[in-house]
This record gives sequence, C-alpha cells and structure tokens, in this order.
Amino acid sequence: MNVQARLIRELSATKFLIAWTFALGVCSSVSLLLQAHFMAVWIGILFLHVPQYTNLFVIAAELAITFLARSVFGAVSGWSAARFAANAKLDIRSHWMSQLFKLSPVKIEKMQTGELTTTAVTGVENLESYLARYLPQSIEAVLVPVVLLIYILRLDWISAVLLVITAPVIVFFMILLGKGADSVAHKQWHVLQDLSSRFLEMIEGLMALKLFSRSTDAKRILSRIGDANRVATMKTLRIAFLSAFVLELFATLGTAAVALALGLRLIHAELAFTPALTVLLLTPEFFQPIRALGSEFHAGLNGLAAAESLFELFDEPDEEINAHDIPWTIANGLPDIRFTNIRFHYPGEKKDTLGSFNLTIQPEQRIAIVGPSGCGKTTLLKLLSGTLSPSAGIIEVGGKQVQTLASPTWRKLVTLLNQQPHIFSGSIRDNLLMAIPMGEMVGDDQLHNVLRKAGLTTWFRSLPNGLDTQIGDGGRMVSGGEAQRIAIARAWLRKSPLLLLDEPTAHLDPLTAAEIETALDELMVNRTVIVVTHDPGLASRMDRVILLTSRGIRKDCETKQEYRFAD
Repeated sequence: MNVQARLIRELSATKFLIAWTFALGVCSSVSLLLQAHFMAVWIGILFLHVPQYTNLFVIAAELAITFLARSVFGAVSGWSAARFAANAKLDIRSHWMSQLFKLSPVKIEKMQTGELTTTAVTGVENLESYLARYLPQSIEAVLVPVVLLIYILRLDWISAVLLVITAPVIVFFMILLGKGADSVAHKQWHVLQDLSSRFLEMIEGLMALKLFSRSTDAKRILSRIGDANRVATMKTLRIAFLSAFVLELFATLGTAAVALALGLRLIHAELAFTPALTVLLLTPEFFQPIRALGSEFHAGLNGLAAAESLFELFDEPDEEINAHDIPWTIANGLPDIRFTNIRFHYPGEKKDTLGSFNLTIQPEQRIAIVGPSGCGKTTLLKLLSGTLSPSAGIIEVGGKQVQTLASPTWRKLVTLLNQQPHIFSGSIRDNLLMAIPMGEMVGDDQLHNVLRKAGLTTWFRSLPNGLDTQIGDGGRMVSGGEAQRIAIARAWLRKSPLLLLDEPTAHLDPLTAAEIETALDELMVNRTVIVVTHDPGLASRMDRVILLTSRGIRKDCETKQEYRFAD
C-alpha cells in the first residue's frame, strides 16, 4: 500500500482533517472571489468613475469584511491543522513505542539505537510537518484553483483557457521533480539515520577507542558519513530551489499571458473593466496554492520518508500472536516445566545453539546450569523467560502443552537478573518501584526492608538524600556489586515464583561475590531458581547441577569435580 494512503488510513482523524480543510478552503475561496470583485469595483469607482455603484464607503466596508473573513478562515484552517498534527504526533509516537516494547530483546538488539532514536524524535517531527503543512496545502492546491477557474470561466473564457493550458505544465514539472526528489529525500533520511547510529555508537565506545588508540579511525568514519549527509542535504536543497524556480517561472508566464490578453481586449473595448480587473486579481491567486505546495513539497517528502521508517516497525510480526496464554498466576505458584527435544537455531548460524534438549523443572527446585561459553546456557534462560521461542520441540507447563512461553501472563511469573543489571537515570525510589506490578502500592518502609535484605543498609545510610538520591547517568555512580544488590532488591519487590540468574557474581571480586551469594540465598527461598554460572561455589548451593558442553552432551552432575572445569 502507498505510504501516503496508509498514513491517512492509520490516522482515523485524518479524514476529519481533510473534510474540515475542504470546507474551510471553499469558504476561503468564496471570500477571495468576493474580495477580488469588491476590489475591482472599488478601484473602478475611485479612479475611473465606473458608474456601477455610487457609495464608495459601502464597497470599502464589504471589501474589509471579505478580507477579514478570508483571514479568519485561513487562521482557523492553520490552527486546526497544527492542533491535529500535534495530537497525531503524540499518538504515533506512543503507538511506535508500544510496538517497540512488544518486540523481543533479541530483535531489539539487532536494531541500531541511533536509528531508533532518530525515527522516534526527528522522524515524528517531520511527520508533524507533513500533517500540519503539506497535507492541508495539497488539498488547497486542488480546491482553490478549481473554484477560481469556474468563476473566471464565467467572466472571461479566454483567460480560463490560458489558465487551463498553464496549470498542467506546472503540475507536469512538479511530477518530474518529485520523482527525483523522492529518492533523494529517502537517501538523505537513511544517511541521517546512519550518522546518528554511528555517532551514538562512538560515544558509547569512547573509552575503548581511547584505550586502543582508534580515535583517528573513528573520526575518519564519522567525517565520511558527515560528508555524505552534507552532500545528500545539498542535493535536496538543489532540487528544492530548482522546483521553486520552475513554479515561479511558469506562474509568472501564466499571469503575464492572462494580463496581455486582458490588456489587448481592454484597448479594443472587447471587455469591461470590472470583470477584466477581477480576473487579473484572481490570476496570481490561482497559482498561489500550487506555488505554496511546491514550497512544502520537500517537507512532505521528509514526512513520508519518516512514515516509511515508522511503518517498518509497525509491520514487525507480533511474537505473542501464536502464544497460548499460561493460566497460572503468582497466587497459584509455579507448576512443573518440561522441555522435550527442544531445539533452537539463531538466524545466520550453521548449527543449533540447543539441539534435542530435555529438562524437567519441579516447583521450588534450584538448578545450576554450567558449561563452556557458547553451549547455550543464556539461550536456555531466554527460552524460559519467554524472550525467545524454540525452533522445535515441546514445552509443557503443569502438563499443558504450549507453543512458546512468550506470553505476558508467563512473564509476570518470571524475574531475570543479568550479570550487568541496568541502573536507570533517576532516584533510588524510581529504580525500585519499576519492579512493582501494576496496581500495587509500596511504602517507603517496604523499600527500606528490601534494601536491607539485599545487603545495602550501610551503603544506603551514606546517601545524602535517602531514597531520593539520584543514581545512574547524571547522578551518583554505583559499583557493580551495588548494581547487583539493587537488582536483588527489585526481585524482592517483584515476588515472582521463577527466578532466573545469569552469572550474578561475574566480574565481581571474591568478597563482593560472597556477599551477593548470601543475599541471594534468602531470595531463593520458596522459589524455583535457574542459575547460569561459572562459579563452582554458587553452583554447589543449588539442588541440582546440569552440565552443558559444546558437543551437545548434557547431564546431571553428582560431584563438584564433574563441573568444576566446565570451561
């Protein structure tokens, strides 16, 4: 489907905007006709003493009223279009963000953060320009010339014929320029996205670039993309100036042809003064909406290019459409989970990451998954959390077979603690409350309690503003151990029966790792726990240890010696 047609279909209020703009355009066109007529009559009385009307003040009052009416109609049309575009911008950005959150983390990781940011910010702003300026102007560019042409045809058919000949020439050249401008606008938009993503990537990796002395290479790449963006922008401006020149040229030639024909017939007394002057006053107004559309044409192209990027995300398949809902809740507890002949294959890889994997997890069982890197440990956690769906095999939850665990209900039962938990920019209270299920209320006493359970009492007492202390970017920095403890505090607040731990003690010194393990011991009580670890000490605390190897051999380990050298 055409992007423009789909945009109008996606925004239901667009039809109302089109109808409202059409109605105001008709009123504005009628006001314009009356304004030109009264102005011609007024000039005729004032300078040529044309004996049509004798009361000059009445004509001046009528002229002022039509001028005011036309200004009001134009102002209302612009205000309503801007108001609609602003509301549509909020709706589209909200819809786009909702669609983004529906995607799996694996799919989001493949997307460029810079491109997503450019689409969500610059792209939506460009779309607002399209809705507020280009779309209403395109309606006026069709409506106003038609209304004026009908009126001019009644006054002077020769002038109407000249306008009919001139107008299609302008439209023809606009189409030719539009075809070239469309590809240039799309190229400029993609270059801008590439520049944004590379710039953000280099900022995030600035420390690594400095450590490995690759700053010069990064500057060279950024300079090359910046030059490409400059060239694409200048090509767009070149086409914009060319289109403006063509529009002005043919509009001027059309106006001059009508003026010449009117002047010759006035000299030979073949046409009265008042209709001739009325036609002459309306001729520039006939071309004005088309010229205005040309000036907004590139804003429209930028908006459509942005809409195409927005629709790419909208068209991403919903990964939860085929997921059978899990009928259990936190109050029911977690049933047994059985994986039978589960296989998973990442796109682009030659072999399965997990092949014919079998596992039965009993309620409140604590299982450690050990093995070398790349054997599928993290993939198993993602399957259990519903982040990934298996390529083949059978999943049973409480004896009921499901296609995938990618279900919102299932995810409410799961808490995943990564080895590097993310600390959001905000207060400690904000970072904790994000784990609270919707509809629940938690007081400060409960927040203090989970911080104590996570082993953060001493650290918390040292903070200047308590729960209101700002942490993360722009605030107080936290260490790796402190970040892990905050994640543990979140897990206490979430109260989910299935706890998934991905290397919770990795990259920590032995003392901090021991403190984290102690905090986790209390958290694991009465929960089903799956922990991926290379730490034999943490694995020994579990009820069951499963060894995964790069050759696909999987077994339960009965002694520490069997998994101590899993790497």
